[in-house]
Amino acid sequence: MSLLRSTRLRVCMTLAALLLVAAEARAAKELRWKFKEGDKLPYAMSQTATILIDANGIEIDVKIKQIMDVVWTVKSVASDGTAEISQKVERVQLLMNTPFTGEVSYDSKQPDKVPPPELWDRMGKPIEAMLDGEFTLKISPTGKVSDVTLPEALTEALGEQRGGGGGQMMMGGGMFTESTIRQTIEQAVTPLPEEPAGEGVTWSRELENKMGPIGTQKIAVTYTYAGQENKDGKDLEKIDAKTEISFEAAEGGDADVAMEITEQEGKGSVLFDAAAGRAISAKTEQDLVLEGDFQGNEFAQEINMVLQLAAGTSENLPADEAPKDDAAEGDTSDGDNADKEGSEGDK
Repeated sequence: MSLLRSTRLRVCMTLAALLLVAAEARAAKELRWKFKEGDKLPYAMSQTATILIDANGIEIDVKIKQIMDVVWTVKSVASDGTAEISQKVERVQLLMNTPFTGEVSYDSKQPDKVPPPELWDRMGKPIEAMLDGEFTLKISPTGKVSDVTLPEALTEALGEQRGGGGGQMMMGGGMFTESTIRQTIEQAVTPLPEEPAGEGVTWSRELENKMGPIGTQKIAVTYTYAGQENKDGKDLEKIDAKTEISFEAAEGGDADVAMEITEQEGKGSVLFDAAAGRAISAKTEQDLVLEGDFQGNEFAQEINMVLQLAAGTSENLPADEAPKDDAAEGDTSDGDNADKEGSEGDK
């Protein structure tokens, strides 16, 4: 090969490499939450749990779904882009079907229709406190959540119901605890990578849910940038997520319960509007098999949990997010018949 030809080949290879690097640089983009003082961002969140418990050969089937319409109001934005935000719960819908409660439905849009006293006496105060109060928190441009504050009345209502962690776990309860609510608030905010997002970029987040005498539930989430996806004619950034749950026993705890996760699979995805600087939708689904001993009784639990978030009101949630194996009667009607109310900031 002549010297001239060899030189040309090296130049072509160098140019090709530079073009590839330039293309990758163009493909990578910085993803950030963007806030402006006075913005109002409506979001709907749905949490569904389907739990099948086998306790010494006795099967217990539990189905729970909770839907909340929440409006985020941006109170102020610091020089680094971190926003102070208040969250107002505008509507709560709850559907349950368990051997302990029977079929129960509640919609705060119909305050005169509440569950039976034996159930409402336990859960009514926390729900009413959520609706009457205001949550505050701070969110950085990369989605780091800090300074979460619950309404004072809600904290007081939850304090009156402490205890019984093991029983709540076995019955599929524990929905209204301070730790669970804080975890839910944080889960609603998608974390973003520090570096520009491009092919192969991954980042992570860890969440904790203190479950009283049982111990601490830990959730490790790994996010991966998955390119763009077109929705309703708009290109959005897709972020895939894999979750893994673990339990850490309470040190010196006196709860007569031991459990371990024998099988699990967790995955999900987020659609993020890079131009607007906000999440448009998100969904994570977790399947778990738990085995253990509760007060001397062996048990096994098969758990399916689905968490969904959608910009707008609850009517923007997908219709197929009902619990598996059919939910309680009327389960799908509440979401489908949600009042069609417009909210500021739903763009």
